[in-house]
Amino acid sequence: MAKLLIIFLVAYWGYNYWKFRRDYRYYTIMAELLKQDIREKPDYVKKMKLSSALIHIQQYASAYELLNEIMNSTPYVVNDKNILLMNMEFCKNPTPTLHGPKNLHHSYWHHFVLNRLGKKRYDFLTEDEYLKTNSILRKMKSNH
Repeated sequence: MAKLLIIFLVAYWGYNYWKFRRDYRYYTIMAELLKQDIREKPDYVKKMKLSSALIHIQQYASAYELLNEIMNSTPYVVNDKNILLMNMEFCKNPTPTLHGPKNLHHSYWHHFVLNRLGKKRYDFLTEDEYLKTNSILRKMKSNH
């Protein structure tokens, strides 16, 4: 019985790790797509979406700087300042073990803790960004 439990736990960890790596790659591609869109036509809404993608890939310091830039440059344009402030607070302290905005590099342990003990945050990404990213991934797979 103990062997079966150990096999199950290893398989469960392996599946979650594989899923984490797939999502990390997905959101990295999405962040690069959004950075390119911002270079072509800067817009605070695109920057808010980029901040969400950066949060997904654990780049909290970069997302915090971007959100701070939005708050300082367009204070009267942003409708929901509370949502931006909530995301800024999340970037400062996403889990009880992390203090201050830091850029992490695909830490599975942090992802595991974040999903269980992490604070709430708002995701600015829309269906359009997901569709564009899916299209890019399909093109990348067909080229290989």
